[in-house]
Amino acid sequence: MNNSVNIPQKFTFSCSADSIFIHDERDDKQPINYSDIAVYSQQLPYWLQTHESDGHTFILQSKNSVELCCLIAGLFTAGIPFCSVDPKWTPRQVLESTKEVPQANYLNSADITALHAQWLAFLSRHKPSHKELSLTVKTIPFAFLFTSGSSSRPKKIPLRHAQLWAAFQATQAQVQLSPNLSWGLCLPLHHIGALSIVLKSLLSHSAISLSSSSDVQRWNSWLSGRHNCKVISMVPTQLHNWLEYNRTKKLSPTISNAFRYIILGGGPANATDVKKSEKLGWPILLSYGMTETCGIITSIGGDFFVDRSSSCGPAMPCYETKIVNSDGDEVPFGEPGELLVRGAQVIRGYLNRPEATASTIQNGWLHTGDVARMDED
Repeated sequence: MNNSVNIPQKFTFSCSADSIFIHDERDDKQPINYSDIAVYSQQLPYWLQTHESDGHTFILQSKNSVELCCLIAGLFTAGIPFCSVDPKWTPRQVLESTKEVPQANYLNSADITALHAQWLAFLSRHKPSHKELSLTVKTIPFAFLFTSGSSSRPKKIPLRHAQLWAAFQATQAQVQLSPNLSWGLCLPLHHIGALSIVLKSLLSHSAISLSSSSDVQRWNSWLSGRHNCKVISMVPTQLHNWLEYNRTKKLSPTISNAFRYIILGGGPANATDVKKSEKLGWPILLSYGMTETCGIITSIGGDFFVDRSSSCGPAMPCYETKIVNSDGDEVPFGEPGELLVRGAQVIRGYLNRPEATASTIQNGWLHTGDVARMDED
């Protein structure tokens, strides 16, 4: 399998006033366009000087919001490193968890809101920039993220452009995002699933539609074509609650011709819920991935999953995969073992955790820690 990915020397970003970056539905506010994001990107290096101490990596702590999405977009396109952390963490947890992040500076919800207001005020006095933005692809991290910590204490992961580009290419092959088609976002932005949506939307010049983690009425509207929604990403529990809400309210939203997938990830899917969704005509794509791979490793359509609910589908073309036993030897088809993956999406290592890096990544192979078996097909 060829898992090589051609990484461009530069990322280019739309600056069109006709292309929407994010829909802001509060009090009928106008959507934020890419030309607006271009201005934010250009001004942030100057405005953030007032927040800097001795560096330029920014710790972002805020609940999901339009303001946070826009700041992430502005920082990324400006080439300013960032790290989004759990909004529920206490100040002590933030300090302890981010002390190894290089030259970190902290922005809370109030700071982020103030920057957003400063930007909107600036936009009201200046014409939007229509000059195309470009970002030189570098090997140093553009962001830091934490693992979920499901099996150990969370580890800090440096994210790099090459990883992101490989993940973006794999996603585009499935969903084909384009300007003014939107991605429904209802996941927390301190997790890779949500952060990658913002970044992949930037790279495809497409739009984001934002909701809370339980706004099922908004999800119904997305399914029916609001904001030209093409994809919604969520965890299995959210799908279950959505189905239950529509069942109790006796709602049957129509499905827009533009809509492509409800992408499920972040945990094992409920086969009954997937089957119910398929009967309703809702197109489901189940995904398995890790923060260490910047997202999806395998995916499987809901119709196929209903017949083979133990399967997580084939690996994305950018990966090599193998199943090994405790001695590191590959096992025959159908035999269980640990799943190993290798490819451009895999991280180089954890931040300041050489032992964890050495045990998890060997000769480029990521030891997922997950038990799997590989079928002949």
